Amino acid sequence: MALKNSSGFLVNNNCVIGVKFIKVVTTKAKTTSEKLFVKNTSTLPEAKSAYTWCIVDFFGMKNPGSIRLDKEENHISLYLKKMINDLPEDYAILVEFTLSIKNQEGRKHLKTTGRTQFSNNVRIWGWENVVSMEDIQDSSNGYLIKTKCCIEAEVKIVGSSRMK
Repeated sequence: MALKNSSGFLVNNNCVIGVKFIKVVTTKAKTTSEKLFVKNTSTLPEAKSAYTWCIVDFFGMKNPGSIRLDKEENHISLYLKKMINDLPEDYAILVEFTLSIKNQEGRKHLKTTGRTQFSNNVRIWGWENVVSMEDIQDSSNGYLIKTKCCIEAEVKIVGSSRMK
């Protein structure tokens, strides 16, 4: 389908299309599971939008509750842990999140962004090889000042579902 600029639907080369569910019907299927994520903020659990973890001793650190940082010989991996521990067995939440290694000198932070579904079966998600140890330890990057490193997780719950 081609839209003409004069139609009013196309603005700055963008067209927004919305979907309104009038009726949602569930039926038994022979598949393993069906998943439907619906944004309804009145029924979603509350989640803090940003978590910051400042590691005072980067080389002697231990992982906190919501963010996991793995130091390998040559690189760092970052993961977000499921923050809501009392989900019902058949319940899942869809989250968008960004994990950042903060530049402590106010310049550009190192960011990774993604979307995942957390449930009782999926408790952690993230990235391997986010940054090399050489780049972390390079003082001109501002990620490690003396032995201090700050990691931030920005989290937004965008949907939920029940799986049967």
